[in-house]
Amino acid sequence: ERYGFDIDLDNLSNITMYNDYMEIFSGSKFYRVFSDDCVYIRDLIVLMNMAYEEQQEKRKQSSFIHQTKKELLKSTEETTTAPVKQNFSTSENAISNLWNNGSETAWKEALEHYYNFQDADAVDLDRYMEKVNPDNVAQLSADEFYNFLYDKYFVWKYTAKNRLATTRKYLRRYVEENNLSALADIQKRLFLSDRSNIGKCMSIATEIRGLGPAGASGLLSILFPESFGTVDQFVVKALREVEGFSYANELAKMNPESLSMDNSVLLIRILREKANELNKRFDTDFWTPRKIDMVLWSIGR
Repeated sequence: ERYGFDIDLDNLSNITMYNDYMEIFSGSKFYRVFSDDCVYIRDLIVLMNMAYEEQQEKRKQSSFIHQTKKELLKSTEETTTAPVKQNFSTSENAISNLWNNGSETAWKEALEHYYNFQDADAVDLDRYMEKVNPDNVAQLSADEFYNFLYDKYFVWKYTAKNRLATTRKYLRRYVEENNLSALADIQKRLFLSDRSNIGKCMSIATEIRGLGPAGASGLLSILFPESFGTVDQFVVKALREVEGFSYANELAKMNPESLSMDNSVLLIRILREKANELNKRFDTDFWTPRKIDMVLWSIGR
């Protein structure tokens, strides 16, 4: 905006991208850099971060192996009297037993298992998404809402790199076609919609480029976790393991890798029903459709 500058990488605090400029922070210093290529610069930064994360993951794996060896050696020398928790990653019929007869403690242990098998970066992003304030998102400008989707939500939902790249390509068309007003209109209607109407909310969310039924349900679960859960192939496959399930016939007809809108609406209804059942049985308001889907997504892993 005014002059050139140098920032050592270690002193770089943050880069916030907009359509035609970026804001670069270093401690108390702030620079605004204008460019016609901000979209491509954003992609370049994403690729650099992905390469860095791959390198860090390899180091974590090496460190994990080393630490595991130490713990195994230590375990041969020590005994423990700690209560035994259910192993939700290996227990046979774990989901069926939990769904039909699980105690409040068992359900909360299953929810905690969701975080235990993820790496630190994934957990951090999950924790960030759990703290998203829907009222704040409703007030975002079109640019800011786009950035929230591009930099946060899509990264959280699409963990496979090829899938992330493909869905982001569709989302970028709002910027490339100078049509962020269309995205702003979807944003407005999404927050004004009746959340009791699952089909209507899902229909609006799927208007966002790059989001199919699974992606739309994920966005709704982040914004309105008390009303929606994320539905995908893992939820379907987990529910199929429930013995004597009243929705078994409907689940058997679904294609888990390609859920239809009707499939997604039914699955969200199932998550709502289970959350209501648990809250009533345990006399609490703790359980939400989002927390039920977290249990279903992680159990058996």
